[in-house]
Amino acid sequence: MQHLSLFENYDTSSWQEDAEGLSRTFSFDSFRDAADFVYEIVMLAEEMDHHPKIVWDYLSVQIITKSHDVDSVTRRDRELASAIDAL
Repeated sequence: MQHLSLFENYDTSSWQEDAEGLSRTFSFDSFRDAADFVYEIVMLAEEMDHHPKIVWDYLSVQIITKSHDVDSVTRRDRELASAIDAL
């Protein structure tokens, strides 16, 4: 019998995972594009009721997500990361 991963539907291969959580840095051509992306993440996080750390520095946006209630990466973090990748 093959065991299925809980996270098989959430491709987070473009994200780094460490003690801080799942993280990824996105680069943009303009400040406005970065701002629009941050706004989309804010709206998505509100909809999913799961809020990542967002570090915005001019043309780059770093997202770090970790479930603080259990101090680790959970299914919700992987769902959020996959949803962000789909933006």
